[in-house]
Amino acid sequence: MEQWSHDCRRMTKTRNCSAGFTLIEMVITILVFSILVVTIVGIFIQAVRIERRAVLAQQIQENATYVLESMAKEIRVSEIVDQDSPNCVATDITLDHPINGTIIYGLSSDGLGNIERQDGSMTVLNSSVTQFTRFNFCVTGSGTSDNKSAKVTILMSLKNRAGPEQLSVNLQTTVVSRDITTEFQNP
Repeated sequence: MEQWSHDCRRMTKTRNCSAGFTLIEMVITILVFSILVVTIVGIFIQAVRIERRAVLAQQIQENATYVLESMAKEIRVSEIVDQDSPNCVATDITLDHPINGTIIYGLSSDGLGNIERQDGSMTVLNSSVTQFTRFNFCVTGSGTSDNKSAKVTILMSLKNRAGPEQLSVNLQTTVVSRDITTEFQNP
């Protein structure tokens, strides 16, 4: 009679070898697989969170840029008279636009943090996504007898209104007003 080997690792005339995994091998495999899944899911969740934050930052930046550009276009061609505020405490500005007449820009007084443009009717410039928490003007050179162009520095802070994370942005820009009526008179 032949001698059968009890060592399953050798492929010699094995009769009592089981062809499966042991319980310990299964537990270790499941543990390693679970760690891999948890790591991959964590990376995916973090990537989604970063992408959402980037979209939110882009929305805030686009809205702030729109508000600043809208105001800057009108400030450049408007006359600003006797509104000097070198210490940046002015919360609104009045422009004498050559076509649109008197225009007032300021932060809404209702506490909602909207930027308002008034020219007979009131228009909110910012979207519902953003809330302005600071909106100030530094105005110099707006005196009638100083022979200087008015220089307006706009300071603003804004944040998102909704979302799981609050993102704040502080911006500043400076615009010089020029009197276009005198520019057209002196070719």
